[in-house]
Amino acid sequence: MNRFLLLSLPLLLLAACAPMAPRSTAPAALAGPAPTPLSEDSALGNCDGNVLMEFAADVGKGSSTLRCTSTIRSVAADLDRLDPATTLLVLDIDDTLLTSDTLFGSDSWYEWETALADGTPGKPQCEYDMIALHYEASTQSAVEGKPGVDLVNGLTVAKLLLTSRNPYYRGGTERELLRAGYQLPGNFLAETYGTSWMEASSKGPVPVVYSNGILMTTGRDKGKMLLKLFTRLGELGHPQKFSDIVLVDDGYKNINAMHNALHAEIAGARYNFHGYLYKGVSKQRDPKKLKATRSALQKWQQLIHKVYRRRSDRWNMQPAQCG
Repeated sequence: MNRFLLLSLPLLLLAACAPMAPRSTAPAALAGPAPTPLSEDSALGNCDGNVLMEFAADVGKGSSTLRCTSTIRSVAADLDRLDPATTLLVLDIDDTLLTSDTLFGSDSWYEWETALADGTPGKPQCEYDMIALHYEASTQSAVEGKPGVDLVNGLTVAKLLLTSRNPYYRGGTERELLRAGYQLPGNFLAETYGTSWMEASSKGPVPVVYSNGILMTTGRDKGKMLLKLFTRLGELGHPQKFSDIVLVDDGYKNINAMHNALHAEIAGARYNFHGYLYKGVSKQRDPKKLKATRSALQKWQQLIHKVYRRRSDRWNMQPAQCG
């Protein structure tokens, strides 16, 4: 065994044990950021506020504490330990605040169908067009019901909703948040509609829009988009004052992205990050039920073809004209 393997073995053992560590035996704090601190298997089993991983503050950088939670209430309890004047609570929407009332169009369906190869039954021609129609027509419910809504609304700390949804889905997004009883946080830029910009992607520039307290990122890196928002707020006369960033999100990749962004050199400030991998919605997938959503997709496609023929024809062109 070479020297590198001898040095790496203890760290590998630590990483393997970290997801199951209870609150009372939190893993030792590590120095510096890790590219992918959490994985799909993080916090399997018990999830009651467990500390999954900790990173000590480093030169010019704050600390990171990554936890698992199945309730917003445990996050609220931890917020009491932070200074409300310098703390920002960032909340994801899908399967964190709201969850779909139907399997078709849900987060589970989206993750399933995006993994399908083009041309596979159940794979829409223009999937993001179909998702836009779904958000406009469908209904969603508060994940933790009225008690969870009241709890979120009652938190007096500064709040921001951060979603991977496209800004074109804003109408349905705000409608379902309001119908569920959530109060929109409002803008840091008083008496304005917010701010927006175009962000590069592999398929060309995509919109990122902050309005009514919701930052909609069109699938871009949530950590980097939050920092860009801070920069734009500063340029518009509202420099951010936050030193503690608390993110509640059901996606481990988003927790990782925020951790990495806040501890990168481009952050330009010292942030302490408190990431909560939210497990309030089961992510178990039933292949039979997911395949059954093909009938719902076919009905949508038939309706579009019958009522909006020109839109349907665009989808069926080679290449398809989406958007």
